[in-house]
Amino acid sequence: MRRLLVIGHEISNFASSPWASWLSANPLDYQGLLLDCRNPSGLPPPSVAVPVFQKYLAGGHSIYLVLPQASALTSNLTLAIIPANQFQVERASGLTVSIKSSEPFFKQYGKALDGHEICFHRSQLPGYAVTPWEDAIVDNIGRSICGRTSGVFVLHPPARKKEQQAFKTIIEHFRPDLPVTSTLPRPAWLETLAEGLPGVSEIRAKRQAVEGEIEKLTTERNIQDAKLLDLTSWTDMLWADGLALQTKVCESLNLLGIPAKSPDPTAHEADLSAEISNIQTLFEVTGSSGSIGIEKGRQLLHWVLESKSPASTKGVLIANAFRNNPPEKRPPTADHRIFVAEVEELAQRFHLALLDVRELFRMVVLKLEGREVDSSLIAEGLQRDGIVRFRIE
Repeated sequence: MRRLLVIGHEISNFASSPWASWLSANPLDYQGLLLDCRNPSGLPPPSVAVPVFQKYLAGGHSIYLVLPQASALTSNLTLAIIPANQFQVERASGLTVSIKSSEPFFKQYGKALDGHEICFHRSQLPGYAVTPWEDAIVDNIGRSICGRTSGVFVLHPPARKKEQQAFKTIIEHFRPDLPVTSTLPRPAWLETLAEGLPGVSEIRAKRQAVEGEIEKLTTERNIQDAKLLDLTSWTDMLWADGLALQTKVCESLNLLGIPAKSPDPTAHEADLSAEISNIQTLFEVTGSSGSIGIEKGRQLLHWVLESKSPASTKGVLIANAFRNNPPEKRPPTADHRIFVAEVEELAQRFHLALLDVRELFRMVVLKLEGREVDSSLIAEGLQRDGIVRFRIE
């Protein structure tokens, strides 16, 4: 019998469960799961969800994953409850979507979208067999809107007023066996009779007590989830780019005792600035899928020369080069380097510092371990010329 379990939402005549008690619904007893993650605040941590879903998918079953909606995102969100997969979800609104998949399901699901409010980047997690991925619906610059991987359909949240249409499309695609429960409303007199049955009041009292405990535990779990997300987000600097990278680098410098701050992002000036040992320091923060080219060094030099006192201003170029590679797979190698040779030469000539985010991340990890990370040694490293290596082990 093909049965569908809906988690995080209620659909009439189908078994449903809130995320707070999803395991008690025995998801392994179903052949299809519809995971509504539009409000991600109550989602289980990966350490709980992944083992269950891994066993579930191994049985050849299907998962329909509805991604978080834009209104629930305060920043980019990493969703990692699906085995072997990680989805970086971010706000991204637009009116144009393109259906790339030839599968009729995505064409039909696309009718439940009015443009898009988010996009996502999918990455394969290490330690798992490589799973195929298909971008099924993309935006006008090719970013993922919907897609699929082995047994999992990853779906943009439906547009307002089209929720019912979206879920109907999912149900028709899964083709569950017809529910055995009646779709007709129960008459009120049945409820009156049921309340008078022996033991009903006692069970309701126990159920209320259990719900109180669940609420307390859910609150505590949400607190721990927030702490876990805050802690694990330090790794974002090894993958992020743009404003997200600037924000994480700024937080890292602050953690290490460097009073960096970000100016108005609309202003025409350096990404970050700080006064370090009475020296004005300007930071250019950049991410790249390859080496950092000379244009970034010239941009930093421009900020220094445009400052009030160029002779007493230090420039620091912080780079997340080869950002799509694991840290241990990045240069320097025989053929590649983090900063091209011209950038290193420019840094020596004009007294610029070059900092790989992996070195910054190393300092953050030492700090989180409770090790003493002297901010004066961090400041000293940032005042050097060329490649920075902090004298802290």
